[in-house]
Amino acid sequence: MIRTAILAVPGCLSSSVDGLGEILAFANSFLKSAYFTTRVYTVNGRPVQSYTGKKIVPDHSITESGADIIILPPVLSKLEESLNNCEIVDWLQNHHKSGGQIASVCAGSFLLAETGLLNGRTATTHWNLADTFRTRYPEVHLQIQRLVVDGGDYICCGGVSAWMDLALHLVTRFTGKDISRQCAKMILMDPHREHQAPYGMGGFRKNHKDQAILKVQQLIERQHDQSIPIQKMATVAALGERTFLRRFINATGISPGKYLQQMRMETARELLETTDLSIENIAESIGYIDYSAFRKLFKKTMGCTPSSYRRRFGLIS
Repeated sequence: MIRTAILAVPGCLSSSVDGLGEILAFANSFLKSAYFTTRVYTVNGRPVQSYTGKKIVPDHSITESGADIIILPPVLSKLEESLNNCEIVDWLQNHHKSGGQIASVCAGSFLLAETGLLNGRTATTHWNLADTFRTRYPEVHLQIQRLVVDGGDYICCGGVSAWMDLALHLVTRFTGKDISRQCAKMILMDPHREHQAPYGMGGFRKNHKDQAILKVQQLIERQHDQSIPIQKMATVAALGERTFLRRFINATGISPGKYLQQMRMETARELLETTDLSIENIAESIGYIDYSAFRKLFKKTMGCTPSSYRRRFGLIS
């Protein structure tokens, strides 16, 4: 039996609190046993208001916990209130020390990171929270393009609706792919989602204070359809090449080459969504003469081909 504890906090997403338990209940029905038990917890055992104002009534307070896995659902408002709650952080740390596992969804990863358990390790969160997360938790290796990161003793899932991916991931981990596949069919969900990139890249970090690097970022924005040598970037920044590379990575989290590549992919995404330009013309307009190379890179970055992306998100029929 796997005992799951879902921590409901003010501003959390009520659909994720209910939905996680329901998918695990589907797994139980396919297994014909009560393999998963799901209980809702709050800090003091009293109801909390969800993001929409719905009252979430818990089964227990965190002082009564006896779970194998604690799940931290998406928190869409009042996140800082929970991050500053020492009782929550202590509870999570003690649970982990006793051999328990912790899983987070969307902004729930902030609560997990607040414990220090992610320092030096890989995590993900909602793509729109990437800059805030990196600033607050610089010791965590954030891989924002990933939808699910399983570190063994912890699991992080990215987007707001990724509680469904988490539920299926837990079912796969503890019961196998067959039961997970049956659950995915029940909720009409693709069980093989791996990337957040089709929905957002996490932005381009500009909230640093390195003015020299900001100048280079602006250069890349203007000329990302061209090849920009490192030497030219360093000259714009008025820095030596080695100093420039070090400061660029410190400021943005990635190399100049990777930054240029991401800028091109973001432009390609926008053109696929909002124009009827051919994919070959889009590739050429952002600096790729070899269409096949562009297609491979787009698929690697976004998790789908350019044509598939346009079918899913294109605004022009």
